[in-house]
Amino acid sequence: MNCGMMIHTLKILTLSLLLNLAPAVLPDDMSGAYAQACLSNAQANKAVRSGAAKSLAQVKGSATRGGGKIVSAKLCRQGGGFVYVISVLKSNGQVSNVTVRAN
Repeated sequence: MNCGMMIHTLKILTLSLLLNLAPAVLPDDMSGAYAQACLSNAQANKAVRSGAAKSLAQVKGSATRGGGKIVSAKLCRQGGGFVYVISVLKSNGQVSNVTVRAN
């Protein structure tokens, strides 16, 4: 296996591990919100269709500012509105969690 392929494999393994631990790496104030107030896909679609929340496509620029690729996103209730909790894979292989207002 060449060095480039090994690095790519390590990035994929790291990403997989981080995504499995994503709720644990969120800040304490968001981890509770993430676990209890995030919408199912059907609920999120309904919130977007009704205009109560922006679509992920409308807010993805805010999440990927500075580059990166969205690897997961959840629409969650926060306060009186909605936020997206988004995991972004940066070009250096690191994954960061970003919270973006959705209304």
